[in-house]
Amino acid sequence: MSAQHNMPASLGPLSTGPAESQNIRPRTHAIRLLDAAAATLTVTCPPWCESDHQEDLTHGTYLADFAHRGGEQGLAVRMPDGRCEEVLVTELTQYPFGSDLQAPSVLLWPVLGYMSETQLDPLGLVDLAEDMRRYAGALDLLAGRLEQMRDGLGDR
Repeated sequence: MSAQHNMPASLGPLSTGPAESQNIRPRTHAIRLLDAAAATLTVTCPPWCESDHQEDLTHGTYLADFAHRGGEQGLAVRMPDGRCEEVLVTELTQYPFGSDLQAPSVLLWPVLGYMSETQLDPLGLVDLAEDMRRYAGALDLLAGRLEQMRDGLGDR
């Protein structure tokens, strides 16, 4: 994820994970656990997970910190100089072995780049409102996916 883009983040339909988009077998990954010496675990990713979990294998992770992630959506604001700055990000996340967020959930956080404020002219403000409406539509789709996952369609 980058805080600066040349083009606005896609606010269309949410991307699907590799297993959903290509109708392939579920992906499994070996992860190195830091909870005990030489411990590993093979995990099966839910279809929406977009992570390759490479860092979990090479650097290791505590079991409670292992997460599936996917469906990231960003809200970008066009700056007066034409650049787009991402200001808000949502992402499907699940910590299947953690004490919190064991069910698929959506994390939301602001992105604070080097420029935390800008001036918008009337046209810029109209563009921002249109982007926010598209972002709201993407969040509606994300809420529907999350509801389906919580109704038993999302596996660990």
